[in-house]
Amino acid sequence: MCQDKYGNIWFGTYGGGVSRFNGLSFENFTTEDGLANNQVNKIIKDKDDNLWFCTDGGVSFLSVAFLNREDTSSQTFINYTEEHGLAGNNVWTGLEDKDGTMWFGTNEGLSQMVGASVTGTKSLFINSKLGLSHNVVRSLLQDNNGIYWIGTESGLTRYDPSESKGDNYSYFSTKHGLDNDFIWSIFEDLEGNIWIGTGEGIARIEAAKRSSPEEIKFEFFDKVNGIGLNIVYSIMQDKDQNIWFACWGGIGAIKYSSGSGRFSRLTTNDGLCDNNLMSLLEDVEGNLWFGTYGMGACKINNRCFEIFSRTAGLADNFVWCVIEDQNSNIWVGGNQGGVTRIIKNKSGLKLDQKSVLQTFSEEQGLIGERVYSILMDHAGDLWFSTEDGVSRLKMPLPDFAPDGVSRPKLNFINYNNRNGLSRNSTRTMFQDSYGNYWIGYVGGGVALFNINSAGRITNYSPVDNETLNTYDTYKIYEDKHGDLWFATAGGAIKALISDEKGDISSFVPFTTRQGLIHNDVRAIVEDKNGSLWFGTGGGISKYNPGRTGQKFENYSVREGLSSSRVYLLLFDNGQNLWVGTNVGIDRLDMKQYFGTSQKFDAAQNEFMSRGVLKFKHYGFSEGFTGNETNTNAVCKDEDGNLWFGTIRGVIKCVSEEDKINSQAPVVQILSLNILNEAMPLLAETELSYDKNHLTFKFIGITHVSPEKVLYKHRLLGHDEHWSNPSGDNFTVFSGLSPGSYTFQLIGSNSDGVWSEEAVTFSFSILPPFWKSVWFYLLVVFSFASLVLGIIRFRVRSLKKTAVKLQEQITLKTSALQASESQYRTLFERVGDSIFVLDKNDHKILDCNATALKIYKYSKEELRAMTLYDLHPKAQIKN
Repeated sequence: MCQDKYGNIWFGTYGGGVSRFNGLSFENFTTEDGLANNQVNKIIKDKDDNLWFCTDGGVSFLSVAFLNREDTSSQTFINYTEEHGLAGNNVWTGLEDKDGTMWFGTNEGLSQMVGASVTGTKSLFINSKLGLSHNVVRSLLQDNNGIYWIGTESGLTRYDPSESKGDNYSYFSTKHGLDNDFIWSIFEDLEGNIWIGTGEGIARIEAAKRSSPEEIKFEFFDKVNGIGLNIVYSIMQDKDQNIWFACWGGIGAIKYSSGSGRFSRLTTNDGLCDNNLMSLLEDVEGNLWFGTYGMGACKINNRCFEIFSRTAGLADNFVWCVIEDQNSNIWVGGNQGGVTRIIKNKSGLKLDQKSVLQTFSEEQGLIGERVYSILMDHAGDLWFSTEDGVSRLKMPLPDFAPDGVSRPKLNFINYNNRNGLSRNSTRTMFQDSYGNYWIGYVGGGVALFNINSAGRITNYSPVDNETLNTYDTYKIYEDKHGDLWFATAGGAIKALISDEKGDISSFVPFTTRQGLIHNDVRAIVEDKNGSLWFGTGGGISKYNPGRTGQKFENYSVREGLSSSRVYLLLFDNGQNLWVGTNVGIDRLDMKQYFGTSQKFDAAQNEFMSRGVLKFKHYGFSEGFTGNETNTNAVCKDEDGNLWFGTIRGVIKCVSEEDKINSQAPVVQILSLNILNEAMPLLAETELSYDKNHLTFKFIGITHVSPEKVLYKHRLLGHDEHWSNPSGDNFTVFSGLSPGSYTFQLIGSNSDGVWSEEAVTFSFSILPPFWKSVWFYLLVVFSFASLVLGIIRFRVRSLKKTAVKLQEQITLKTSALQASESQYRTLFERVGDSIFVLDKNDHKILDCNATALKIYKYSKEELRAMTLYDLHPKAQIKN
């Protein structure tokens, strides 16, 4: 298994090729896609984030460009085989050394890769003849000193390239102290210790004892909790510095706690999908992945949870109750087998040691082995409510060796229908502040009693209440005012206390008629403000006793609960409310619920909520592998840890370790569809004007609640504002106008951590040709040319017209000139006087020579006269 740069988990399989998992779906690659062989033995990520696949058919290389979906070439894998110089095609393992050189362990020796090809020269190829203890290389390590450790099928080879020639190699086998010669895995921890997984267990070389071959000493671990180990296929160290071993032979996973120096075992009872493991991985979010043989892979993704089941020594996986005693030991009651004590000492809970989980059953004196509840009374004694009566265990217990086997008979005091109880099957017990004992029976009925100095029941008094007598009482609770509350299958009952002895004066019922969300009440708890919270079959009801009017606030699935079937309630040290349901647990963040400033409302006589409801769910995928909780099976220990009883064991929750996942999802744009046609995600994409209906598909890769990833996006050039957060992994833009655009996308994980940088994709939509600049220029040019042509045509036409007109004028002028010449000749030569007169006033305009002679005037003098000056009007006609 391997995680790539973008958060995908890659799984190498036996016969199925490789699978890429993005948190939601798988994508498979086989020889049909170019992989060298479908049996993949190891996956390596180099410093440039490329992937290398060691297969039974050579080495396959996958570039980071392909991983980022930038490589659109048809050749996905580049393969290297014996033809390229590889020592053998069966490649079991590989590594990238500090210089960036790739090494591959094959069935024919060790090959070193230089440049872009595998070279088989003597200096770069090592087999048993040249220094290896065996040709088949199964594991490789370069330690922090630059020394190579080579695990083979016949011992361990140490190769020091800095040593002078001839002293480079050292060999270790069973002859030198190894427990087994088959070296499956090699790992160096942060302290410099070398861990070796063999065919029969685990060997360790301490950091201080490996500076030279002569100093090397092996320390063996061949048993864990008395169980003999088998093949150890893989080793890794997690962020908490625990070292994990993937084991074969039904062993499961082995965890070595560096702090305590102890081993513990993880199996199918703790959530693994199979006990035959072959590979290990911790991803960037801290999830642990376990690869199995034939049963797939499984993941543990929340280190704040630790489950303890029958494998660890618990009496039964079905846990009805859990409590902490005065000595800080945890007691767990199951559906069968009695109770289990988890011993806590100065070194803390040694939960990795089966010997500290002690089971007590009928053999040790317990009255019954189905334990519904456990009460610690004011004296520190424990009371066990069982199907067969009640057992009282005086504390402290006598000293005896907690070896998990020697469990002496204890001094249980047992009560049933023969010595004081009205019946045997008891559901719950409680001791109030007055010292009275209260007991609730299976099938209905509640009784009050006391215990005398001899340990006998006195003053036994059944409670006279129809609801309490009819329904099971799941919990009895005393509020800060000293009043008692009974959680029953028929509602909540409040018992008002009348005197100093704790006697009940009256009962007040609370059902759906009074505002309760559901009548099946399983749990009751009081917050710091005096409000009571009820866990019911329909959700949570908060009761505000000082409020006038409606006193109940109800919360169910609609308000954020993962399920309305609530079995338990508990406040942690941070006053967060933990809710146990049939699908896991939810946590209500009370800081956000009350807001940053809690103001007291005198009119309502209560602290008013100023914030919002925010539930965080923990189910199987969040690491809560117990799945379903049981009624009131919860306690908080002195360290603030929470313990939950489930149908699959008891789960310890270190709430301080429940850290926010600060790793934002790796957001990728998966595809671009234009008019339902897939388009490659190429830089500087240009689209035609009619391809303006775009659909982007994307993903935020995370392996912590991937179904809760939210996205925000915007399209610069279209809308500058981010979209509202949404779980939809696609968005559509239609009818986009021509222009330049940049699609931006960010994502958030289930804890609300958003991507710091947006992933982007830029593209442009070209305008239609009739809206393009060149078209506009063409139109302008064409119009200008047309206008110019018209003007030119008009000018030419005008010129032609002018020429014709000039010709006509010339002709007419010539005719007139000829006519005038004839007239002038006639005018000058005629013997009579001739005058040219103005039509209006008869002014003389011209005259001929004869007129000048007759009238004896000059032409200028005549022009100054009228005809009347020469002739009176009477002499002139017309």
